[in-house]
Amino acid sequence: MSDTHQPESTIGKQKYSTAILSIVISCMISQVVLAQPNQPEEVLKNASIIELKELGLGENLIVEKIKSSHCEFDVTLKGLKQLKGANVSDAVIAAMLTANAPAKVNGEIVAAQTADLDNPKAPHEAGIWIYQEDSGKAKMTQLEPSVYSQKKTGAALFMQFGQTVKHDAVVASAHAGIVTSNRQPIFYFYFEHTQSGLSDSRLGATSANEYILAQFEVVEKDNQRRLVMGSINAYAGGASGAEGKSIRSLSVNKLSPGIYKVTPKEPLGSGEYGFYYGGNTGNGKVFDFGVKGSSETEPKSEIVEDKSQDQKKHPFKDFFHKKTDTATNNATAQDAPKN
Repeated sequence: MSDTHQPESTIGKQKYSTAILSIVISCMISQVVLAQPNQPEEVLKNASIIELKELGLGENLIVEKIKSSHCEFDVTLKGLKQLKGANVSDAVIAAMLTANAPAKVNGEIVAAQTADLDNPKAPHEAGIWIYQEDSGKAKMTQLEPSVYSQKKTGAALFMQFGQTVKHDAVVASAHAGIVTSNRQPIFYFYFEHTQSGLSDSRLGATSANEYILAQFEVVEKDNQRRLVMGSINAYAGGASGAEGKSIRSLSVNKLSPGIYKVTPKEPLGSGEYGFYYGGNTGNGKVFDFGVKGSSETEPKSEIVEDKSQDQKKHPFKDFFHKKTDTATNNATAQDAPKN
C-alpha cells in the first residue's frame, strides 16, 4: 500500500509559492490601476441599487456600499414604488433615505460633506444661494446676510402740515460682496423648516413667497445702502413695507418641500438688491447682491411711482391751490379786451 500523503516540506513549498503568486498579482493590479487616468467619481442611483440587488448581493453589503459612495437617489413616491417593485429591502431603502437626507449639526441642516454644492438638487446649508455659470460650469454661492438698521427721515414735528416721515432700512456698506452680470439671476432657497400649517404658530419663513426682493438706493458719500420700509403722514396715513418703485416681482417655483427656485420676472438694472423677510419688524437681515451688466443689456426704467398718497391732499394744500386759482382768474379777466 503506497503512501499518498505528500511530505510536509512539499506542502510548505506550495503554500509559499501561492503566497508569492498572490503578492505578484496584487502588485500587477496596483500598477494597472495607477496607470489608468483619473476616472469620474461613481455616483449611486436607484438603478445602481437595483443592479446590485440583481447580482445577488446581500442587504448588508449594499448598505455598506451606500455609506461609502456618493449618492443621488430618487426617494420620491415614484422612486420608492420603483424600488419596491424590484424587491429592494426596507433596510436598503432606509439607508438610501439616510444618504439623501441633509446632515444636521445642533438641530440645523447643513450640507453633507460629500455633497456637490454646485448641484442645486444636492443637500445645502439652509439659506439663499445664487446659481451662476462660469465657462459652462455651474457654480452655487451662498448669500451671506447683512444686518440692516432702521432710521427715520423727515421731521415728525411738521407731520401736521403735510410732512411725511419715512422709515429707512440702512445697510452699513455701499455695495454687496457678491456681484452678478446676469440680469435675471437664478436663486435657490433652502429652508430648515419645510412645513407650516394654518395652526402652526412658528415664527419665521418656510416659503420663498414670504421674501421680498427690493432695490436699494446707494449713498456713496455715507458708504450706505438705503431702502424705504415705511412712511407716515398726518393726512395720507401710514404705509409699511418697501416702496412700490423699489420692489421687483419674482417667479417662485417649489421644487420639493423646503426647496424653491426663484428668479426675477423682469431683467434687473445695474444696482444693489436684497431679499428680506416680509414679516420683519424693526432691525433685520437682508440677503444682498449686486447686478453689474453691460450698457447694451441695461433694461429701460419702467418704474411707476405710487401716487396714491399724493392724491390725498390736506386742507392747507387745497386752500393755497384755491387762492392761486382765484388770483389767476382775476388777472385774466382784467387783461381781457373790453367791447
